[in-house]
Amino acid sequence: MTTETKLRAGLVFSILASLWLTVMWNNSNVTVKLQENKIDSLTNVSDSLRDESFIHFVEACRYETALEIYRDVNPKAVEEIELIKVTQTE
Repeated sequence: MTTETKLRAGLVFSILASLWLTVMWNNSNVTVKLQENKIDSLTNVSDSLRDESFIHFVEACRYETALEIYRDVNPKAVEEIELIKVTQTE
């Protein structure tokens, strides 16, 4: 093999390697963009679930506070409500 043939083979190899790297890099960019969309979607779902959970937590605390206030007014009724809560609900 002459030096010229070796240089041509090296040039062809380096061009093919750079093309392969370019294609692989572009494919990884596409994959990253798809994953970013999925992450954004899951973040939105997570945020909305957290917001809904907070709303329901506040509502439950309001009922507990109302029950404590009602305990001072009518303790027997509160005992009946707690009995119903324990025995008749899941």
